[in-house]
Amino acid sequence: MRQPYGRNCSAKKSFTSDINQNAMRLVHPADSPWNPPVVTCSAVKNTGIDAIWSQVLKHRARFEPTGWFEQHRRAQMVRWMWDLVNEYIDRLLHGKPEIRAISTRVESAVRSGSMTAADGAETVLRAIGLGEAAPS
Repeated sequence: MRQPYGRNCSAKKSFTSDINQNAMRLVHPADSPWNPPVVTCSAVKNTGIDAIWSQVLKHRARFEPTGWFEQHRRAQMVRWMWDLVNEYIDRLLHGKPEIRAISTRVESAVRSGSMTAADGAETVLRAIGLGEAAPS
């Protein structure tokens, strides 16, 4: 069987791991209490899976006692709620031709300066049946 990366697969794996570790330093917050390691594995060769699972367990042991997981789960639920609200409103705005027409007309009026953003928002919200907008 031909090796996918040639004869020097180990060196390329190490090089790729180094690149990924450097990328993690760039995207991971410096003030985080956890520095995620880059761990290589191969499901085909069944190697490295234990090392990955070990890191999962270390991460859990580090954060579970602090309540971090529960706190983040609750924050995720709030974000999910707002995503669902926004998705519903988006479906209302784009699902009915009459509401889409009102939205287009109002957007043009706001863009031209003949209507304020607050008045435009209130007009669109009324069109989709949500009543008056909250005061700005």
